[in-house]
Amino acid sequence: MCGERNYRAILTCLWIEGLLYGSYLPLFLGSAYICAYTRPNKYLLTLAASVFVVCTIQALLDFATLLYTPEIVANTFCTGGVCLGCDGDTESRVNQIELQDILWMIVDAGGIVNQLMADGLLIYRAFVLWKPRFWVIVIPTTTLLGTVVCGLLHTYATSQTYLIRLHAPLSETTPPPKWVTLEALDLTALSIESALITTTNVLTTALIAYRIWWITVGLSRALGGRATRKYYRVLTMIVESGGIYTMSIITRLAFMYVLPDDRKIFIIVHP
Repeated sequence: MCGERNYRAILTCLWIEGLLYGSYLPLFLGSAYICAYTRPNKYLLTLAASVFVVCTIQALLDFATLLYTPEIVANTFCTGGVCLGCDGDTESRVNQIELQDILWMIVDAGGIVNQLMADGLLIYRAFVLWKPRFWVIVIPTTTLLGTVVCGLLHTYATSQTYLIRLHAPLSETTPPPKWVTLEALDLTALSIESALITTTNVLTTALIAYRIWWITVGLSRALGGRATRKYYRVLTMIVESGGIYTMSIITRLAFMYVLPDDRKIFIIVHP
């Protein structure tokens, strides 16, 4: 049945996003408790709360997109990275696509801000652990800036395709050459962005984990293994959390290329 694959794929992607958000909630609550009571730090608490609020807004907007674009969800098939209506483009479908693009642009803007805050915090932690060796954060900082640039390019491409669709007559069935160029730019920006996010997270996680391990080894020699157990637990948590997030980015990137017909669907997932 036309549209069934798209329907299942979108629901699956949003289900995965819901699971990731549900996994993030206890982590945020734990971080907030530590920053508020165990080791009070109003700046880190504010940053953690800001990241959580933006993530929540992104998740709500993604679900709002699902609820307010039923024709796109249930009556769409994708081929070659291009998604079309099973019954052609009706006025209501075009209106829903325009609404979808607007919501996606808001979500993308939130993603840029969130990535800047979250990865910026990781880089700051690496800086604190490694200072005065400032050179260790040069590459992560560069990749973070590159991530922001790619995110802006992605948002720009989405906004331009939205404007093209907004001013195009309903009878026009062939996209203009600029549309194809923007789609290529969008895919390239997303691919590079995913690679840069992965690089930033792998580098910062490795820097933080190695530094904690190195400090722990020294403390273990001086104080014994029992005194450093909590540091090993922290080390494990850092590696696991960084690894899970990195794998989610790599998985999305892989699906975008392995299943090019459903590329537009995987773009909406925000790990």
